[in-house]
Amino acid sequence: MSKKGGSRGMEIEGLVEASIIRIPPHHFIHVLDQNTNIARVEIGPLTYIRQDNERVLFSPERMIMVPPRHYCVIANPVARDDNGQILFDQSGQAKLRHADLEIRLPQDPFPLYPGEEIQQDVTPLQIVDANTVLRLQALQDFVDYGGEKRVTGEVWLFEGPGNYFPRKEVVVLETIKKTAGKGGAIIAAGTAVAIAVGAVGTVVAAPFVLGAIGFTSAGIAGGSIAASMMSSAAIANGGGVAAGSLIAILQSAGAVGLSGAASAAVASAGATVGAAAGAAAGWLTKVMRRTS
Repeated sequence: MSKKGGSRGMEIEGLVEASIIRIPPHHFIHVLDQNTNIARVEIGPLTYIRQDNERVLFSPERMIMVPPRHYCVIANPVARDDNGQILFDQSGQAKLRHADLEIRLPQDPFPLYPGEEIQQDVTPLQIVDANTVLRLQALQDFVDYGGEKRVTGEVWLFEGPGNYFPRKEVVVLETIKKTAGKGGAIIAAGTAVAIAVGAVGTVVAAPFVLGAIGFTSAGIAGGSIAASMMSSAAIANGGGVAAGSLIAILQSAGAVGLSGAASAAVASAGATVGAAAGAAAGWLTKVMRRTS
């Protein structure tokens, strides 16, 4: 340890052991009562006079400040009543929601109570542009910001443009880029293969469908749905399309046709698979068309 670091450590230790500690505005300290082993928060501006049975756990630290269009995640957050007031137990210690998380949005600067931890530092909200959709899934039952009830396992879409406000009960499954399809319909590039499969009722139709979305015998057509799919796959894969991936298989099928094994698989699936996938693709197309 350098002399500068060592002297700084001695200064902090001396400050903590001092009988009088001046806490600036928007700063806080934790004080441990050594008789009860209960820690509490003292908030500035304050000139704090330490008692003989008390120990200051650290020198004054700045409160957490969450600016507009940002958020942070707190682990083991304090419990609050219906009015937002912090709950304390009989010994005077703040109650914690152990093993829980709380996402805190812009608000007045706040201290961390004993036991609270920063799970994720202050982070900008995700910006979802007009050509992007987030596919979300509920991890537990909850009521969404708009008052809509969500149930565990439910999947829905968040459509841009706008800021996405995260929730502890929700996970983002994927980010989908939208692209314009034929006829002016708006579809998600990541679901183009579902549309192709939905249209394929027989092996004969497969080459026509692949060509229609851009997987042609001459390669991937520029500006097509296939081009968007390849771009997304390349970005996700670090710059290239992996051999044996879905894009590689479709590109090969578009160039030379389906293999014997693939033809047999498509034929055995028949109209049942085609109808089911087609219905799913039709539903998603209607949803995406409303955003155009």
